[in-house]
Amino acid sequence: RAGRDRKTKLYTDRKQWQNYRAVLGADGPKSFSGFRRMKTANGDNWKFTQLDYRRRKRLIDHPDLALPNADKTTAAKDKFTQYLFGGTNADGLAKGSAFESRLGYNISNWEELQRQLLGRAQLYPAVMNGQTPQGYHKYVQNMIIYGVKNKPANVKVIWADEETKERLITAFIEEV
Repeated sequence: RAGRDRKTKLYTDRKQWQNYRAVLGADGPKSFSGFRRMKTANGDNWKFTQLDYRRRKRLIDHPDLALPNADKTTAAKDKFTQYLFGGTNADGLAKGSAFESRLGYNISNWEELQRQLLGRAQLYPAVMNGQTPQGYHKYVQNMIIYGVKNKPANVKVIWADEETKERLITAFIEEV
């Protein structure tokens, strides 16, 4: 019986790994053995991987939850160089400090964080959440970003829906 249970567990784990790889792509566990080690350890990486899978799968299952114009997102250079990683805004600098300590992004590699945010806008569900002072709809997305340290973080991103594009309002790390 123990041998059959082990084979069933291996089959179930392999199927789960294949599902995770299909949804998470390059962000998913590269090898089956690595997947099983991560799952058995049940640490932060496993919890974030599960969360990332659930979020992305939700968008796959419900494409109506996509961020409008997700393929036309913009994020101004100043949002990174004069808000998150420079300038005098205490809130922005605190957010930037969190990005640096958890994910390894800072003033020297802010473009990679910008690419991550823009590229991942198409991967996660979005929820409309109020309006900007200019009357544009605001959308919120919760993303998992792995960063240059390959350590995952939950990042909340807020966009303004400006008719033909989505403009980044802010992004910050948020505990799950």
